[in-house]
Parts: sequence; structure tokens; C-alpha cells
Amino acid sequence: MKKALLIWLLFVCSIELFAQETNLFDSVNTRKYARYLITAHQYKQAAEEFERLYFLSNENANYLPSLLYSLRKSNQEIAVVQRFQNTSLLNDQAFKEYLFCILKQEKPNRVIDLLNQRTSLDSNTRNTLLATTYIEQYKWKEANRMYSKLQCADKAKITALIAAAGMAKKKNPALAATLSAVVPGLGKLYTGNKKDALMSFIFVGVNAFQSYRYFNKKGIKSVGAWVFGSLATGFYLGNIYGSYKAALHKNKKINDAYQKQIFDITDLD
Repeated sequence: MKKALLIWLLFVCSIELFAQETNLFDSVNTRKYARYLITAHQYKQAAEEFERLYFLSNENANYLPSLLYSLRKSNQEIAVVQRFQNTSLLNDQAFKEYLFCILKQEKPNRVIDLLNQRTSLDSNTRNTLLATTYIEQYKWKEANRMYSKLQCADKAKITALIAAAGMAKKKNPALAATLSAVVPGLGKLYTGNKKDALMSFIFVGVNAFQSYRYFNKKGIKSVGAWVFGSLATGFYLGNIYGSYKAALHKNKKINDAYQKQIFDITDLD
């Protein structure tokens, strides 16, 4: 009985010593684990670990940048913006992450307002945020001007993409609308929508022709003439507006493609 008790005590002591040696839940190991989760792109789990660190350290501000980064990368930017509305509690690095969360919500003007209120940011961080804001708005010239002032590893690659985005051939919405006003569907053809162009031409043409036939046969009192005439007019006007929108959509696709490439490099996704 004594031997069994002694063995049990030794066993308990060894477990206690081992637990002290390998405590996975102390701040050092938790931080290491959280950083590993980030490198493994497991951002939601990383956010949970940094959340625990932040709580256990009595809301130590040093954990905030990593916490906000993990939340942003796990698509929880809305929660970040709602939770940390008092930006005076955020250090500059956390503030930068907070602004990135606002940018992901497509609110660039809000970012500029907050930047104007924050005077402690270094010029490189401020210019980075301004450049990112301009990229979000597709203001390529302004973004290029900002990036020319920056010091960053991928500066040459990013500025090349910005320059390419600014020089990319875009469609003129006014021209697209004008072309469709002259020949129904021509504006859609200009924007690369061949099927829509053909359909617009057919719908407007067929209804206009039918309206002409009824007017020619039965005169101005013909109900069919007015019905087909109204349809032709509706399709005609819709075709003009649709061509205008198609040009805008085409330009947005081009800008979005460049924006994604840039944000993939700058880690804003």
C-alpha cells in the first residue's frame, strides 16, 4: 500500500513539473501559437488566441494590432469598426488596421476624416493609408503620387501596377450611350457585349417596325401601333441607359482586377 501511494505521489509530481515546463496556455506560448496560426492563414483561430491574450493581459494595447489584423483577415471588419469606435484607445499600428477595416467596407472618405484627426502617425504610414484610399477609389494618379513618397519593399511592383491601371483602356460611358442612341445596340457592342447588342437591335427594330406597320395600315388611332411604339421607345431608352451602365461596369472590372493585384501585394484582402 505504501509503495503504491509513493508511486502515485511521484506520478502526480512528475505531471505537475511537466505541466509547468510545457504550459501551452501561458502568454508566451499562446502568442507563438497565434503567430503560427497567422502564418498558416488560419486567421479566425488566430483572432481567438489574440482575443484571449488581450483579455488576460488586462487589455494590453500591444496585442491590438495583431488582434485587429486577424479579425480583418477573417472578414470580421464590421465587428472591428463597431467595437473600437473610440479610436483614441488604439495605438498607431492598431489604428492603421482599424482604417484598413473601414476601407474593406468601402468607406474611403471616412478614412480621410480619421486621418485628419490623427496627428501622431508617421509620414510613411499616413501616405500608405492615403495611397490605399486612392486605390480603393480608383484614383490612380493620386495613388501613384503617394506611393512615390513611400519606403516599402514592393514599391516598384506596386507603382508599375498603378501606372498600368491608369493607362489601361477604359470605355467612355457617354460615347456608349451616344452610339446606342444612333443605332440601338451599338453602344453594347462598343462595350464588348455582343449578345446584348444583338438583342437590343432586334427588340427595338422589331417593335419599331410593327408600330410603323400598324400606323401605316390603320392610322394614328391604331391601338397596336401605340402599343408597339411604346415598347420600341421603352427598349430604345433602356438600351441607351444600359449601354452607359455597361461601360461603367466594364471599367469597374478593369479597375477591380488591378486593385486586387495591388491589394494582394499590400495584404489588404
